[in-house]
Amino acid sequence: MTSFRSAAIRCAVPMALLAAACDGPKHRSATVTITPNPCTPTGTLTLDVATSARIDCSAGGTTLTLAGNGASYMIVPQFPSDQAADQFVNYKLFSGPVTAAAVSQERLPASRAELLSGAVSAHLLPPGRKMFAQRAAERALRARAARRPRPAISASVHRQLSRAAAPALGSVQSFHVANSFTADTWATVGAKLAYAGANVLIYIDTLAPANGFTPTQLSNFGQLFDQTLYPIDTTAFGGPSDIDGNGHVIMLMTPVVNADTPASTCASQGFVAGFFDSGDFGGSGANSNNAEIFYSIVPDTSGTFSCAHGVGEVGNDVPGTFLHELQHLINYSQHVVISGGQPSSSWLSCVVPRRTRSRSSMY
Repeated sequence: MTSFRSAAIRCAVPMALLAAACDGPKHRSATVTITPNPCTPTGTLTLDVATSARIDCSAGGTTLTLAGNGASYMIVPQFPSDQAADQFVNYKLFSGPVTAAAVSQERLPASRAELLSGAVSAHLLPPGRKMFAQRAAERALRARAARRPRPAISASVHRQLSRAAAPALGSVQSFHVANSFTADTWATVGAKLAYAGANVLIYIDTLAPANGFTPTQLSNFGQLFDQTLYPIDTTAFGGPSDIDGNGHVIMLMTPVVNADTPASTCASQGFVAGFFDSGDFGGSGANSNNAEIFYSIVPDTSGTFSCAHGVGEVGNDVPGTFLHELQHLINYSQHVVISGGQPSSSWLSCVVPRRTRSRSSMY
């Protein structure tokens, strides 16, 4: 969020916020009105770059004012507890002498602008989407993980130290992908290596619909994940383990993930954009991929596998999915594989926000 002088947040219900300061340029604004009702601490909150503060709105406050002067902020609404059900919190961001925030083309990397060229205007907010299906899938996966015995993994593969040569581009590998989150069933897919970076391997299912990403878009996609998004997660949360010894994490884009959401429920429940399964970490089951891997949807313009997803929509959703699922992977790596402990609480393992009603600044 960027502002010229100050920024205000209005929350519909009491909530806690984590605000982290970052750099940012100026951009367009439009006047709105807001009635201050400060949370704690009251007054204008000033943060240095890469610092954070916890704001408590539990006493009835509904607004927070942040120092502006061209600063940007990441706002993370959280209910930090496993003892209560998740619930939605509506909030609005305003900037200037309380003016509406907009997005600046200056903040968009060239790779993003090129990837989305002709698909989504850089000056318009992409539409929000319902997250019911995504959250239900994650709850089911956590429940499945809780029933599963922890893997016994050799200490020699705990940390990601190797930089093994990546497989050849275009080579095909077989993977197992969960095709149900309530029943323990999997699909076996063949996937082609579409991008190999220093940190990330991107595989595309050979049965993905035609007219998906072009080779140039895939290259831009891969570079964004490998050189920008991967360092964001690893700097914040630490590195992943390396149980397969290949020195990379794997992102598998497959229509099996598309099909995990019934087309009939997309409008009311949203869809599963991607997921991480802890069973891939050296699990003894036949369906474990024994690798640091997570999964995402593919473009499916005609809706062959479930609800339709165009290239532009996937281009907007998947980068946030990448950050979110990689954080789950790192969290499990650090707590279970490397430290030999238990998985962290669900709310602690969900601290990377997904894009909902605002454009993701992480893409």
